[in-house]
Amino acid sequence: MNPKSWLQQTLQLGLVCTLAIVGALFKVSRLCSQIVPDETLETESSVVVPFAPGFPVEFIFGGATRGSNLFHSFKQFDIGEIRAAYFLSPPEIKNILSRVTGGSRSEILGTLGVIGDANLFLMNPNGILFGSKASLDIGGSFVAMTANAIAFDTQGVFSASAPNVPPILTVNPSAFLFNQIAPQPIVIQSEIGLQVPDGRSLLLVGGDIELPAGQLKAPGGSVELGGVAQAATVELNVDGNNLHLNFPAGVQLSDISLTEKAVIDTSGEGSGAIQLSGKRITLTDGSKIEANTIGSKPGGKITVTAQESLELLAGSRLLTQTIGDGAAGDATIETGQLIVKDGSQIGSVTFSTGQGGTLSVSAAKFVELIGTSADGVDVSGLFTQTEGAGAAGNLTLKTDQLTLKDGAQVSVSTVDAAGQGGKLSVTAQQSVQLIGTSAKGNPSGLFAVTQGGSGAAGDLTMKTGQLIAQDGGQVSASTFGGATGKGGTVSVTADSIQLIGTSANSQFRSGLLVGTTGSAAAGDLTIETGQLTVQNGALVSAGTLGEGQGGKLTITAKKSVQLVGISADGQASSLLTQTSGTGTAGDLKITTGQLIVQDGAQVNVSSQGTGNAGNLEIEAGSILLDNQAALTATTKSGNGGNITLQVQDLLQLRHGSSISTTAGTDKTGGNGGNMDINAKFIVAVPKENSDITANAFEGRGGNINITTSGIFGTQFRPRLTPESDITASSEFGVNGAVNINTLDVDPSRGLATLPAELVDASGLVAQTCPTGGGLAQSEFILTGRGGLPDNPSETRSSSAVWTDWRISQTSRPNRISHAAKAFPRSTAVAKSQTHSPAMPLVEATGWGRNHQGEVVLMAAVSSSPKSLALASQCPR
Repeated sequence: MNPKSWLQQTLQLGLVCTLAIVGALFKVSRLCSQIVPDETLETESSVVVPFAPGFPVEFIFGGATRGSNLFHSFKQFDIGEIRAAYFLSPPEIKNILSRVTGGSRSEILGTLGVIGDANLFLMNPNGILFGSKASLDIGGSFVAMTANAIAFDTQGVFSASAPNVPPILTVNPSAFLFNQIAPQPIVIQSEIGLQVPDGRSLLLVGGDIELPAGQLKAPGGSVELGGVAQAATVELNVDGNNLHLNFPAGVQLSDISLTEKAVIDTSGEGSGAIQLSGKRITLTDGSKIEANTIGSKPGGKITVTAQESLELLAGSRLLTQTIGDGAAGDATIETGQLIVKDGSQIGSVTFSTGQGGTLSVSAAKFVELIGTSADGVDVSGLFTQTEGAGAAGNLTLKTDQLTLKDGAQVSVSTVDAAGQGGKLSVTAQQSVQLIGTSAKGNPSGLFAVTQGGSGAAGDLTMKTGQLIAQDGGQVSASTFGGATGKGGTVSVTADSIQLIGTSANSQFRSGLLVGTTGSAAAGDLTIETGQLTVQNGALVSAGTLGEGQGGKLTITAKKSVQLVGISADGQASSLLTQTSGTGTAGDLKITTGQLIVQDGAQVNVSSQGTGNAGNLEIEAGSILLDNQAALTATTKSGNGGNITLQVQDLLQLRHGSSISTTAGTDKTGGNGGNMDINAKFIVAVPKENSDITANAFEGRGGNINITTSGIFGTQFRPRLTPESDITASSEFGVNGAVNINTLDVDPSRGLATLPAELVDASGLVAQTCPTGGGLAQSEFILTGRGGLPDNPSETRSSSAVWTDWRISQTSRPNRISHAAKAFPRSTAVAKSQTHSPAMPLVEATGWGRNHQGEVVLMAAVSSSPKSLALASQCPR
């Protein structure tokens, strides 16, 4: 046991004197004391006597001894302010169990203590209040409860509702029995704090548990709070000095609240455990739950079970930390709803060589993390962090819906330390929403970062139905601030992903990011989804700003990848791997059913420093680039990256879009990357200036290899023109080569061969005599293409297309062609439904009149006088 308090030592010195005058003061004590024994223990009743006249201390003697258990029973049990009451514990006693059988709650406004090392149990079914100046002075553990009875395995119970002389109850207490429909609350207002010795337990079990400005402390021990809202049996496990509550499955719990900077603290050489079990658990007004390790012993665990909700508001904290060699304790939260707002935080931190604790959060319905503290310094969120040589703990979050807004964050980080960053795992069955920034511009998001130091960043894994990041919301694993540690990897699996816009100040782009600013390599970014949409300046990026190798970006989107538009300040919606230093940019690979890039958006592998660009590889069912869209691999001075496109169907470029590999844009060298395109069809519009290029300035231009069934609207040219071009050139170096392999497809297959020369129809037109007697030549006006089909190698003109005007011998009466209307067939033919052999078409050589007096063109002239129609000489 820790050294006794000064008051307890003084009391023990005077104990002999007190015992000598017990008899004389007994009657007086019963008249003035607020602790009144009842008579339910009969001859073993409790005895309350003052320490000395005028001294505000009372001793409690007597009681019923059963083995190592000592039982007391009171009608009233209150302790006034600046007063103290001490139970006497003989050496053989391990547990002192006291009950209150009257109808009022107990109000402990002063000091409650035990002379000795026994555990103290205080039971009052009508409620218990610890006032603002209340304190404990005991050598063992302390349990306060509003239960009706205490069970002792199969030996029986010690009841406050049906009090009697306790039977043979020699074993440790095993359970607390609540028989009330609504058990009464326990209220802790103690600003001094209720504290037990190092390594001991402090348990509160009742209806609602309320701590308005109250404090509970058990250095290196344990604090457990639990409330039940119905009749129930709460098990008690006793393991040496450690007492532990076990709530039955399915029982309805009551509420627990910490307000007005309330504190629960088990910090010590090895931090103790904290357990809260309730329906709604609330921390507000800067309240704290802490288990800090300050020595070499391992830290204890914080466990919070909230059936309905856990809320941390207004700068409240739930933390496990280590500042010694011992590992920090873990924190586990299980609830229906988790809400963290206004700069409140849940986390585990190591400041030394000790291992950081893990943080596990499970919320059946949702998790909402919102905003920052009023001054914008503290960010609402969930964290594991190392600021020393010890590794940060892992963070696991499982819920149905996860929402982070206004700068809130979930983070595993290494800050100016050598310790490894923790792993972040997020599973949200329905959705993850990352929205906006704080008032100071910090983004909402999920982060695995290293800031300074040599520690590697942790990895980040997310699985969800729908991911939405907008107005600056981010998912990121990166190193910065001079860090030499390797960047973390990011893996995202979602049914759909939407990345939208930038922060209000345009400083942060919504997106998925991995990167490094130091000498170490960036981590990889892997995305697997049904549909990925990036719009209004949002970003998916793997980059390096230093010497480190850029990370790889791999995207698999079963349905589509769509990039649309630019931000208000002109930042393009992008898929990007980039280096701005000497490191080589990572590769970018996209596999999707449909890739759409439009309205200035881009897919880019680039080097803005001296490093080489990465390679771009795309496998897609179709690709559409529209309205200044681009697929690019560019460098300032390094070699350009290669571009490989495997397109199952159509590759289409419209309205000034481009596919390009360009090297040495600052004219200091660098060869252009190569380009391999395999597409069924490649289509552009000649006048829209959509280009496919592999260019360089000082170095060699890249090669372009195209394999396709057909290219339309663009062609090879040695230099770029205002039209749609395919070029491979170097301004001052050697031009690259362009190889176009067109598959063996004959577009004219199945077409009829027509005469190359048009028929001179003037010789077939009869000359008629004009009215008025003058001699005039007949005219035949020829327009259109005369039935010639389109040339597949030329652009189709807007002139009238050829139409088949021939009369079918098997035409049905109800589908009369225009030709049939102009040149009616005989009645016999029109009525016939039989199929006669097709007659050959013969050019008309004359005309005549039929039986109806109609003029018809004829291939041969009848000998009948009525059909004279051959060309004749007109009179002069």
